[in-house]
Amino acid sequence: MADCKPVSTPVDCNPKLSTDGVPVQDATDFRSLAGALQYLTFTRPDIAYAVQQIYLYMHDPREPYLTALKRILSYIRGTLHMGLVLRPSSSAKQQNTVSRSSAKAEYRAVANAVAEAS
Repeated sequence: MADCKPVSTPVDCNPKLSTDGVPVQDATDFRSLAGALQYLTFTRPDIAYAVQQIYLYMHDPREPYLTALKRILSYIRGTLHMGLVLRPSSSAKQQNTVSRSSAKAEYRAVANAVAEAS
C-alpha cells in the first residue's frame, strides 16, 4: 500500500458495508491491521469512525471490509502530514509527583474497599 493512490476521505460515501462477500483469506492479518489502525486513532481522530465501522465486522471479516480497510490506509497515505503530536512532559519532577500521588490514591481506594468488604 506504500504506492497506493491517496483518497480524500477515510470512508466511502456509498451505503454502509453489507454482510455479503467472500471471507478474507487471512483473518489474522485483517485483525492485526485493524488493531494497528485502532491504535493510530489516538493521534489520528479523523479516522476513528472509519476504524469503528471495521471493528463491527471483526468476528467475520469479508472482502468488502478489507476494501474499506484499504481505503483507510489510502486516506492515511494521502494525509501523512496530519495528526496530533504527542510530546513527553517537560518536567520529570512534576511527572514523578503525579505518579506518587496517583499510587497513594489507588492504595487508599483498595484499603477502603477491603475495609468495607470485611
